[in-house]
Amino acid sequence: MKYYFLPEDFEDLKKAIDQAKKLVETNMKAAGESATEGADTWHDNFAFEEGQRQAIMWTKRVLELLKVQNDAVLITSKPNPSRVAIGCTVTVFNRTEGKEMKFKVGSYMNFRENPREYVSYRAPLAKLIMGASVGDVRTGRIGPLIQEVEVKKIEVV
Repeated sequence: MKYYFLPEDFEDLKKAIDQAKKLVETNMKAAGESATEGADTWHDNFAFEEGQRQAIMWTKRVLELLKVQNDAVLITSKPNPSRVAIGCTVTVFNRTEGKEMKFKVGSYMNFRENPREYVSYRAPLAKLIMGASVGDVRTGRIGPLIQEVEVKKIEVV
């Protein structure tokens, strides 16, 4: 499986991997320190067991992120502003809910502080409108409901 990334999100992925590796190291160190207090401290030692659990959890996360990084495809070209694609900022009108939304169709993963401004290309809303032009109306399942969405504007910033 390929995972598509904009350059800025790919850099954030690398940072997330580094942070997760540091958390593995920190928790392994904490587990080790809690076991050095005495010969029997590894048994029934909450700090040791919790350090191990956390290290295992973060190791799994590192492995998941490394797989994504290894299978990543970097998108470096600007998208065509006539069709919805990864990297476009799109304004849509949800006819079902009567709401207008504006967001950027983003990468496979998003590490941004305000994730509502970005929607992964794999999210149901983005999948529904990928390839659409201004004025196109698409109908599909978003969450538990069937929604009707009209593309109002496509921008390439």
